[in-house]
Amino acid sequence: MKVAFVRGPFLNPWELQSYVPVAAKHPFSAIGAHWQFYTQPITLPNISIEKTGVWGETLGKRNPSAAIFYNRALSWTLGRSYGLLNLKKAVGDADILHAAELHSTMTYQCLRLKRKQRTALVLTVWENLLHTGELHPLRHLRKRAVMREADGFLAVTETSARMLREEGVSPDRIAVIPMSVDLQRFVPAPKDPKLAIQLGILPDDYVVLFIGRFVPEKGILDLLECIPSLNRGREAMRLRFLFVGAGPLQPVLEQAQDRYPELIRVHPFVPYEDISALHNLADVFVLPSRPTPKWQEQFGYVLIESMASGKPVVTTRTGSIPDVAGDAALLVEPGQPKALGEGLAAVIDGKEKLSFLSHKALARAQQLFSAERNAPLIESFYQSALAHSRRRR
Repeated sequence: MKVAFVRGPFLNPWELQSYVPVAAKHPFSAIGAHWQFYTQPITLPNISIEKTGVWGETLGKRNPSAAIFYNRALSWTLGRSYGLLNLKKAVGDADILHAAELHSTMTYQCLRLKRKQRTALVLTVWENLLHTGELHPLRHLRKRAVMREADGFLAVTETSARMLREEGVSPDRIAVIPMSVDLQRFVPAPKDPKLAIQLGILPDDYVVLFIGRFVPEKGILDLLECIPSLNRGREAMRLRFLFVGAGPLQPVLEQAQDRYPELIRVHPFVPYEDISALHNLADVFVLPSRPTPKWQEQFGYVLIESMASGKPVVTTRTGSIPDVAGDAALLVEPGQPKALGEGLAAVIDGKEKLSFLSHKALARAQQLFSAERNAPLIESFYQSALAHSRRRR
């Protein structure tokens, strides 16, 4: 069973780590692109990284924003974007093509190869909003073809699975398998004193950590709004709010750092291999996502990284977050800075709650989000998809 994992410019190490145990038993190639959003080298055991061309890559190498705009223009006009060049050569003689999302151009490219090469086609589905990608009539038609002909749908949460069923995918082709985290890398560990010094954090500072894109839908503005009131009366605790990532709200965060230099630290995006040390620098992790008309949190990978690191989590009740966090986090309503501040205060001030959430988070991560635990589920899913493909020939 040879697998070609097709992600093009969206290839990243955090999703791939779920498949390391599978790749130890079956030939597994990950198809990226010469121009990718994750720009650091990706090296994982047993996984072969192959790269091919992507629409707009020449622009991307000069200016990433130009490549993004180019593909958005293609999407608006032609209903397709981020297509891959020479995909047939890149996937070779794979038995399974593993793409992502129903409406993706790369997924439809894989469907066309499936028709010619009689391979099985499976999809990872993160999306949890109904009828996504259906505004353009051609994209809508391609999405419906994928829904009819794909051999398996790997829903990362029950919310995604419910969306698939409601859109008409038969339940027998859907498997709910969560993403996994490397439990040997993400483990409870002491704070790294050198990293703390680098970030201007003292050993006894109380660190509230956010890792993610600096965009409004991640709830950054809500968190900024509640910081002053959280610090009021807790000055002796030396609260420090550490924001790690990149995005259009970076100037806003830097202005907040200038205004509250003792409270706020802003750190740029770091390679994935360095993320675990940041999690272990935290006393509390926060992900205050808020929904938009076209998006709601689809998984929140940083949640399971933090949980595996034994950190108490404060997050919001939106999208697929309840599926991921369960009862191992404190959930508040999204888009409500006051509720977010109250939730954080309850954890910061309550040693028992802090300990309870830490233990619950670690236990849930070990129970549900282990790559070793989920690998047999993925293998069984692949075998079912192969059987489905053979029956339909």
